[in-house]
Amino acid sequence: MTEMTIEATGRRVQAVVSNIFTIRDGRVAGYQVFPDSAAFAMALDRLAVVEQH
Repeated sequence: MTEMTIEATGRRVQAVVSNIFTIRDGRVAGYQVFPDSAAFAMALDRLAVVEQH
């Protein structure tokens, strides 16, 4: 879980982030980050949450 404050909005965001490492010959050969894009979009006021009834 990653937690930070978004400077543009002042909102705190908590998001799950997956880090994928590719290991080749005992060394890191690649690194990818997969964040919870929706959580960051909501914190940046770029995505609204719509409640269903």
